[in-house]
Amino acid sequence: MKFSLATIISSLALANASPLAEQDQPAMVNDQLANFTSSLPRGPLNRRAAGYVSPWAGSVQEGTGWSFVTGTSVVPSVYNQGSSGAATWVGIDGESCGRAIIQTGFTNWGNGAVETWYEWWPNPSYTYSGVSAKAGDTIRMSVWAYGTRSGKVLLENLTTGQSEYRTFNGMNAELCLTDAEWIVEKFTDTSSGNHVYLANFGTIDITNTQAQGNRGTVGADGGRIVEIYDGNRQMTSCGTNNYGVECRYIG
Repeated sequence: MKFSLATIISSLALANASPLAEQDQPAMVNDQLANFTSSLPRGPLNRRAAGYVSPWAGSVQEGTGWSFVTGTSVVPSVYNQGSSGAATWVGIDGESCGRAIIQTGFTNWGNGAVETWYEWWPNPSYTYSGVSAKAGDTIRMSVWAYGTRSGKVLLENLTTGQSEYRTFNGMNAELCLTDAEWIVEKFTDTSSGNHVYLANFGTIDITNTQAQGNRGTVGADGGRIVEIYDGNRQMTSCGTNNYGVECRYIG
């Protein structure tokens, strides 16, 4: 899907935590298409289980007016698992609102590769040209919604000091601002158009979680827990506490 002419993506790269001058550029001119795209869940959130399309695991805070979500995660070690994968991200919308999602995070591929990306779904996802990641790196993911058609995503590799943001303006797909999420996903591989097989990621923790909306400031704790199912088979087991959300692979 093409962006509207009003869409402008701005980027800021940080090297060794020293800010460079902001550079405005046409949409994603320096970024490559990512191999990730989100697959939306189906079925009522409060009754979702086996039999529903449930590609997300993690915590979802429901409400209105969500404007900011953040969380930090250590990239797990995934290797020797072929073309499987698992994506870790934070975002706004996509759960009860299927019109759009603003999100950012990273993908573990079964061959050991790690991809950092951002997306205003249903538009394509793109990789960050200046932020790489590998197993063991600590990644902070943040998104802001400036109303329903504009926002910002920021990905920070706290281990290497790399950081970049992208801003969205005048997007055609409109947010509802009803869901704040911290998610591990069995995503769609854009190169094939199919769901990946969920990689055995071990355990993924998303910590230092925070979301701001009309209810004030909350974290992942107290949100609704969602799990990944493959047909009738539960693939994950997630829970929350004051630190954030933890998801274990049990498939």
